[in-house]
Amino acid sequence: MENFEHINKIKSMERNNNIKRFETILDITRYLKEQFAGLFQRFLEQQTRIEEYNVIKSLKNTSDILERLVELMGKENKSKQSEVDLILQLHHPIIDFLREVCNIKYNFYITSFNDLKVLLNARSFEPINSKKEDVLNGYSGWVTIRDKFKVYILINEKLLFKDGKLINITKSQWNNKYAYTEEIQFKFIDDDNDDLIPF
Repeated sequence: MENFEHINKIKSMERNNNIKRFETILDITRYLKEQFAGLFQRFLEQQTRIEEYNVIKSLKNTSDILERLVELMGKENKSKQSEVDLILQLHHPIIDFLREVCNIKYNFYITSFNDLKVLLNARSFEPINSKKEDVLNGYSGWVTIRDKFKVYILINEKLLFKDGKLINITKSQWNNKYAYTEEIQFKFIDDDNDDLIPF
């Protein structure tokens, strides 16, 4: 009798009160497949919303930057030039490049080549010895080992820095001539030997 009272309670609920009769195991299987398909569809819709949210967030950040720049430039005060430079440095394309390659989750900025070296050193990148590596081709380079890969960061110091100071460029000007990254996979000699040897 208690079972029927429980069923009656569920039926009387305004939500989550779906009661389904099944004749065979195939009916149950078919019903569960439909439920899982619905859950998967909802998951895909949520992923799309997350991507849309990230785009909106990026647009808002860009809008905030422009608003601050317009406000500072509108005052035509030369003493504000350092603030304008700081805003440009905070949103310099090299910041996005380094954030992605180094997997940096926090806000940061660099103003000089020395700042860049300190940052990469803190992220376990070591300067490349130009005599040992032939990947430089006129770039300044750093390397680290990540999983089974040798990860290179190559920066064109002449294009990005003048007298050691970062040159302000826009995101539309940015391309691989300024900086790029390469990954070279290692292979094991044998399973007992942990020494990694590049291809």
